[in-house]
Amino acid sequence: MNQTVLSLLALFFLAACGSGDPGFVRVGDYEGDAGEAMVRHLIKNLPDPAPGVPKEYCVVEGRTMRSTGMDFVARMQDLKLSFVSADAMDTHHETSLPVNPKNGLSPYVLQLAHMHKPDADTWDIEAGWAYKRLFERHKYRLKRHGKDWSVEDQGKVDGNYVPGQSKP
Repeated sequence: MNQTVLSLLALFFLAACGSGDPGFVRVGDYEGDAGEAMVRHLIKNLPDPAPGVPKEYCVVEGRTMRSTGMDFVARMQDLKLSFVSADAMDTHHETSLPVNPKNGLSPYVLQLAHMHKPDADTWDIEAGWAYKRLFERHKYRLKRHGKDWSVEDQGKVDGNYVPGQSKP
């Protein structure tokens, strides 16, 4: 009898929880096709506040800025860019900026902060970039059209970058 009552209570509490957010995307799933399309869009549209300085790129995910796997960035090897893992970064002792300990360069840090999937071919993504002390984060709507992607910038969320006025 007690076991039946407990089972019914457990089912009642599970039903009360609802189905959750049907568009929820786990952070571990940010490294899929949509995440890649977003990173490619960010790279294509990055400003160059330090022309002539060699660039490296570091991709992180989630609000905790967890490093993506190097398998994920390897998907973008056709861009012929240098990627470094956030796990390999050091902090410069004078400036507190992230640096690659192998060469002392500060990378562009590209963040897939939050992803939500309202329908099968649409992702709402909050993503941004940082280079030294400059940063910018936007909300985007990403849509898949067969093998192609369209990206709609839905506005700046945060940042201190001002084109033509900011220096790293």
